Amino acid sequence: MSQKHFFSNDFSRLAAQMASNFFAATAHPLTKKILILPQKNRLLKQWLAESFLFTTAKSVFTAFTVFSLEEFFAYLQQFSTKTLLLPSIDLIYFFLTEGIEVLKEDPTLAPLRSYLQGGDETKEHQLKKTLTTLFFDYGTYELQQPSPFLQGSWQKSLWDFIIQQKQVSYPVRYLKSSYNNLPSMQVHIFGYNYLPPIYLQAVTNLPTTSAVYHYHFSPSQIFW
Repeated sequence: MSQKHFFSNDFSRLAAQMASNFFAATAHPLTKKILILPQKNRLLKQWLAESFLFTTAKSVFTAFTVFSLEEFFAYLQQFSTKTLLLPSIDLIYFFLTEGIEVLKEDPTLAPLRSYLQGGDETKEHQLKKTLTTLFFDYGTYELQQPSPFLQGSWQKSLWDFIIQQKQVSYPVRYLKSSYNNLPSMQVHIFGYNYLPPIYLQAVTNLPTTSAVYHYHFSPSQIFW
């Protein structure tokens, strides 16, 4: 499996390089082509699509399967030798909601109960939404395991409740597992300033016939 890195302070040059790699003569015509973009970055996706049309005069963008980083590894889950990889953000929200109910008499949750007092559903939903994103990111990036929260805090009580659920595979070390019958693929990772080491490790487990391209935006003068 080959990995290549491209640097530039010009997004247009990176897009042109990606278009060139897409049409690499060494690529098998049936190779699955995957583009990984930062989650929910629709403007970047739209700009890349327009850049491809301008650069290649071909509608190649539609030949890509576009994923966020999390979606890509969720896709790999079906080929993993492990049962679990990443819990979805919806699953985290579900267990967070359950945890608040199950632990309602827990003294560590007193500040949370006080904040939610009054039954404001919008306020409660926004809190859960924020906590879900926070917990999902902590699990994804393996920050300060086994717990990123202070002992005795309400955040730690909820975090511990979530990671004890059998459907939740934090930390995401399961990404280090190998894959069965994974098709050869051409993976283009665009627009990320940082990738957690756990994801880089997972990429190295892709089939030897696969190719991974990283496109780094860098303001360094060396690329001017």
